[in-house]
Amino acid sequence: MPEVEARYSKLAALALGLALSLVLLVAVDRAAGWLLPVEASIRYPDAYFVNTAYGVPVPGAGTYRVRSEDPTRGETIYDVRYRIDEHGLRVVPLPPAAPRPRFVVLLGGSFTYGEGLPAEHSLAAQLARRAPQLRPYTLAFHGYGPLELLSRLAFDDLSGFVAEPEGDFVFLFIDAHVARVVGNLQSHGWMRRWQTWVEDDGGRLVHVADRRDAWPFKVWLFDLLRHSRLLRLTGFDLPPGVRPRDLRKTAQAFRQMREQSLRQRPASRFWLVLFPGSRLGMPVAERLGDTDIRILDYRGLFDPRAPAHRLHRLDQHPSARAVGLLAEQLAVDLATDLAADLGAS
Repeated sequence: MPEVEARYSKLAALALGLALSLVLLVAVDRAAGWLLPVEASIRYPDAYFVNTAYGVPVPGAGTYRVRSEDPTRGETIYDVRYRIDEHGLRVVPLPPAAPRPRFVVLLGGSFTYGEGLPAEHSLAAQLARRAPQLRPYTLAFHGYGPLELLSRLAFDDLSGFVAEPEGDFVFLFIDAHVARVVGNLQSHGWMRRWQTWVEDDGGRLVHVADRRDAWPFKVWLFDLLRHSRLLRLTGFDLPPGVRPRDLRKTAQAFRQMREQSLRQRPASRFWLVLFPGSRLGMPVAERLGDTDIRILDYRGLFDPRAPAHRLHRLDQHPSARAVGLLAEQLAVDLATDLAADLGAS
């Protein structure tokens, strides 16, 4: 039976080759770990994250100490306490002022939330000092993107904590938000059990409480790849690059976010603020179509890569100084446009 023996020999050689290739791949992946750039080490208390029925985590009520360290130098990057109220909002210290007749709901992720900053240096607090007519609310959290804020506006009742009938919704956009809308590999680690929204045949977004129900194979594949040191070293991501449909889906998220904000507060305005250095903000804005969303283009306001404008060399979040520049410009623009609107009416 020489043919059978030859066939088995080929299969055995193939199996051995595959096994050796797998061993080599694992060895290369482990070796890549030695070459990975140093990352900040952050510790979040478990009780800090509370899941919701619609699949978006919110901060639990209480005070939470969060530390970030440079593991190579043993130095502290930040050591802050986040105080959260019963509505899952970061408490904003308001300076003494006359009654604040207008609300401003600040939407976004960690940049809006004020990651690494004491409450008095957050965007909400710095805006409150510069705009005494506004009562700020921070509807933002670590890792949020447009879909998480769409859910917060769709499923949370703002009347429980926003008392003022008129005001503004302000979304601080960073380029990473597009990848979070798509559901990319690099953000999969913290978003793997979160909700998502998928497009129906007409391009509308439909809520799915668990992304494993929306993308079972994609979630399985990302679970398999997300710990790869080699992929992290090369910066490889899935899906690769930004496609036109990714920009369209992000724009659709903002359109539906605006619908929900009008449902909650009919006498409101909605602003999309493009964070300094953004490359994707304007392509998203150009796809908003027929909507009353207003654009504030802050792409050139400051250099986000400058050391004075970021928390630390290992942390790209904006510094207190950078947030102050944002708050100063935002206060001027909101007041100027409000005066123009009142004059036109």
